[in-house]
Amino acid sequence: MSGRIRICEDDAALPGASEAVELVSDASGGEEGIRSALDARLEAVRAAGGRKVAVRAPSAGVAGVSLQRCAEILLGEARRHLSGATSIEEVRFLVRGEPALRLYESVDDATRIAAQAQRRT
Repeated sequence: MSGRIRICEDDAALPGASEAVELVSDASGGEEGIRSALDARLEAVRAAGGRKVAVRAPSAGVAGVSLQRCAEILLGEARRHLSGATSIEEVRFLVRGEPALRLYESVDDATRIAAQAQRRT
């Protein structure tokens, strides 16, 4: 992975970010709408040569997707983007409230642990 992911509460991630983006997904788009919304925002930042981006993560229930599943989708899409050719060095997710912060952190931790286990096998 060429870049890193940070998870921050509210606007703590904005200083130093070259771009701050909102993710508004079409309610009928479901999981794919969330995925494509982030992909489009990251691609726009990459095309402009941006190095850091702060993403305001959607609240629970966006497009009928649970907060946990939304976190899984967004973190996975950010990892996918950072593993390719990109100018982006850091994706910061801004989440609202401590429960959401802890959920995003646990999803991120679980993904890292799974990747480490995969490398050992």
